Order: sequence, then structure tokens, then C-alpha cells
Amino acid sequence: MIEQSTDPSHGMMTLKATDGFSVCFSIPRAQQSELGEALRRSRWRRCVCGRIER
Repeated sequence: MIEQSTDPSHGMMTLKATDGFSVCFSIPRAQQSELGEALRRSRWRRCVCGRIER
């Protein structure tokens, strides 16, 4: 899940595992596109309700 940060040049990204573990970190806006492209090219197929699924 990507959320607004207090710093307009960054977003907050939360990744969640199916076992309930989650981690949140700040990501620069420019890298959000790079991450999206990398996920698109990888084995991960879709993002549902904030969770990336195979």
C-alpha cells in the first residue's frame, strides 16, 4: 500500500505478508515508478487490498 507522507517528495509504503507481518518505510516518489516496473516484470502478478500476490 502506498500512502501520503508528511514530506511531499516521499510516499509511505506498507508491505504485508499473509502471516500478518508488515513493514512500513518511506520511498522517494521517483523510486515508486521504478519499484512498480520491477514488480511488473517479476513473478508478482497483482496487488489486492494492499497485498502483493503471485
